[in-house]
Amino acid sequence: MLKEATPVFYYIKLLLLSIVFWPNASGDVFTAMVDLENLLASEASTTSNVIQQYIQSEEQRLEQLKEFANNYRRNTNTPKP
Repeated sequence: MLKEATPVFYYIKLLLLSIVFWPNASGDVFTAMVDLENLLASEASTTSNVIQQYIQSEEQRLEQLKEFANNYRRNTNTPKP
């Protein structure tokens, strides 16, 4: 009879342990979700900054190209388009 009761006690222990540790697992999932949300917000901010820096560098490059074209036009006496 004791051997038959052993699986029952095993399942009761398993159930009790599951109940005890379940809230902790839920909290860990919540914490992980918050961390991911923070990471996404940080990534969005960083990406926005990188895009703005790229736009500024391209604008500078275009200004240099315009200046080069103006100097070339002045030196070769070609009319403005």
